[in-house]
Amino acid sequence: SHIRKQQSFNVEHRFYQQYQASLTRQCYAPRLLFSDVRGNAILLVLEDLSDLGFGREQLTATVEQCKAPLRWLAAFHATFLNVSDPHLWKNGCYWHFATRQEEWQTMPDTPLKSNAANFDKKLSECPYQTLVHGDAKIANFCFNSDMTRCAAIDFQYIGSGPGIRDVAYFLGSALSDEDLLNATQSCLDYYFSVLKQALNEAGYASVADEVINHWRSLYPIACADFHRFLLGWSPDHRKINQALEIQTRIALSRFRNI
Repeated sequence: SHIRKQQSFNVEHRFYQQYQASLTRQCYAPRLLFSDVRGNAILLVLEDLSDLGFGREQLTATVEQCKAPLRWLAAFHATFLNVSDPHLWKNGCYWHFATRQEEWQTMPDTPLKSNAANFDKKLSECPYQTLVHGDAKIANFCFNSDMTRCAAIDFQYIGSGPGIRDVAYFLGSALSDEDLLNATQSCLDYYFSVLKQALNEAGYASVADEVINHWRSLYPIACADFHRFLLGWSPDHRKINQALEIQTRIALSRFRNI
């Protein structure tokens, strides 16, 4: 875990050096003003987002307030479709199966545990990969005063993956249990509508529908993959709720005959 944390700082430095400049107003992150590396120490001096109007922080959101981060994610995923970088994480997101074997070992022997590798394989083999933020919880977005625009921080776990991993994690971090049960599909519809527009603008109109079909089908898998991590890391975590369990059952049903 210590080595993983050290690597995460190198990854974040790489992101700010090589990729932040490619971001648009639709998926903004603070500019790197100065950096210095001395031994194992990395110093990053970043723009102050509050000076740019992104001074509001949230730990929860309504369905309507989720639209700004969903637009941010759609623009980000479209910008970096098919981009990979060996200096970032091979599989973006901090709960990636290969790096969380200790947590997996502590899980009870259930179908979720026995199918963990299947979920990981399904996500990794998706033909449409992008750069995922990797820790796209609502606390890592900074909003303007009315929450109609946002910027993102904390890129320690950016790497390759299907964009739906960020979306599943974000919705689980932001919405109440009731909203997850009642409004997940409308949130996904919104994300995919703005993703299609962003893909068209980025020059991927010919594959936009294929990307959307693949990523939409992976939503239950992405949820089950995160559920796997939570059960090994913190089995009483508040994010293990009815909505997550429903999606996990859907994902497991696809592997019943394996």
